[in-house]
Amino acid sequence: MNIQPTLLLFWEGLATPVALSCWLLYKYGEHRQLSEKKVNPQDYANGDDFRRDYAAVKFLSKWKGLKTGVDTGAVALDKWFAVESHMRMVNTRLILGQQRGFSPRVEAVIFTAQRKIAGLLGDLRKTDLWEFCRWGPGATFSLKGEDATVDDKIREDQISVTASARDILSHVMSEDIHWMKSRFGTDLVGSASLLDANFNIVKGCRVTTVDKDAKTDRVIAIEPTGNVFLQLGIGQLIRRRLKRRGIDLDDQTLNQILAEIGSRDGSLATVDLASASDSVSREVVWQLLPYDWACLLDALRSPYAYVNGKWLELEKFSSMGNGFTFELETLLFWGISSAVVEVMGELGAVAIYGDDIILPTGSMPLLIEVLEVLGFSVNPEKTFGSGNFRESCGKHYWLGRDVTPVYQKEVLTDISEAIRFVNRILSLAYRLGDKRGFNSDLKAAWDMSIKTCPWIIQYFVPWGDESDDGLKLPLGELLGLDCSCWDPVAGRVKLPVLSFRPNRRFLADSSSLLAYWLRTCRIDKVDRLSYLDRGGPPTRGFVTIRRRGRYAPRRRWFYTYAHNDLSTVDVAWV
Repeated sequence: MNIQPTLLLFWEGLATPVALSCWLLYKYGEHRQLSEKKVNPQDYANGDDFRRDYAAVKFLSKWKGLKTGVDTGAVALDKWFAVESHMRMVNTRLILGQQRGFSPRVEAVIFTAQRKIAGLLGDLRKTDLWEFCRWGPGATFSLKGEDATVDDKIREDQISVTASARDILSHVMSEDIHWMKSRFGTDLVGSASLLDANFNIVKGCRVTTVDKDAKTDRVIAIEPTGNVFLQLGIGQLIRRRLKRRGIDLDDQTLNQILAEIGSRDGSLATVDLASASDSVSREVVWQLLPYDWACLLDALRSPYAYVNGKWLELEKFSSMGNGFTFELETLLFWGISSAVVEVMGELGAVAIYGDDIILPTGSMPLLIEVLEVLGFSVNPEKTFGSGNFRESCGKHYWLGRDVTPVYQKEVLTDISEAIRFVNRILSLAYRLGDKRGFNSDLKAAWDMSIKTCPWIIQYFVPWGDESDDGLKLPLGELLGLDCSCWDPVAGRVKLPVLSFRPNRRFLADSSSLLAYWLRTCRIDKVDRLSYLDRGGPPTRGFVTIRRRGRYAPRRRWFYTYAHNDLSTVDVAWV
């Protein structure tokens, strides 16, 4: 699909010199310069000018259709090896630092962070560690593609696991009667002992890359089946402990609200780290976590990585792909950030979501000092402690105004991505319109995007709906469509949508699904009887094949009360 006419009108509508330069770079094939083009919010005195320039440079910054001439896989792996080399130096420095001592301020923060993290994690001996272990949705070291369903993981002939995690996995499995029954097909009364033949001992994880953007790929570690099952349990346990301290990893709203407040009055700073998940060194974990907890996590991690055809001993503690990396890095940054605020005697909120850190502005210099001592690198392009701009968890604010750009990441190869493309342009038009309607400067681009993809005008969702299962329009406009079915009594409207339907595989033997269902109910605190009343376990005898499926039309009810606040927008272009 040719989106060039839409791009021309998009940048013309933004009508700034920066937007014009973006169009010229795209038109004359200077795609690498376009992908690297940036604007600095500190250079602007006017929020509207910044918002337009920001939208112009960000729109295609992650587009996979840019011809940058970059080997994105090689760039990602080179960066991964560079971080490993840096982690080696960090580990050495931290070991020596334990003998020589850090600066007094850094030592005070580290000691305080140790106390806070220990208090959050609690007594390991009194913790039910394996209550939340579960099977994840992705591939594992020994299971790829269509073989990576939950059924395959439960009934894998020889479950891949590292030597250090093998005994722990054997213990957890032996206590799960239904898992054992699904594997061996026998009626068990109590615990079972597993033989070595049930396990495939591997050295660690397998490193690979997946698509990210036109400049680089994303490096991920594919963990052994048994390890990731245990890691997800520990990750869930840490997640729940963090929630007790106000850090909710299931909701980014707090970070976004605080970023808006920080942009208004400058009281809060937003800090972002470069390659944070790859920069958690072994020594940082041993230094900040209680010894017994560090031993446990160390037993579950992959000590080696298979990359470029050979095994490499890892200097990092874990990376993306490990089931507890996200929770672990959040825990570490919470401990460090809250310790900095306490040592500084500051008053103000501390919010952490992965490597998105928010804390009082006065504490930011000490935080950066401590993070650098511990081997983390602050990303200066996404860290803000002064000026009118803040960003966190995908939301960007200038003096309290939402200036979040839109990103076109995928090439338009199917109707589903075409719908997202059109909706992104309308979303930006709404933000530029200051919630009074859609900014008319982008109307020509929106019209052209629909002309380019006219077949999308058969699927619709209400404006403000989170999905991209159809063209987004205000509620008042949708009620007048011939394809809509309006139910005024129930206060809902039925619309044609385009939904993804994953491929499913029927399983004659449902014992593995029963084991999965029982464990899932226990983790999510779901009433099992409520599932039975609705006809059985949620899988209904099927498992989905990850990332395999098709988009198919269907009709869906939307309750109008959920979109009343946006219905007054209509299709007004202002």
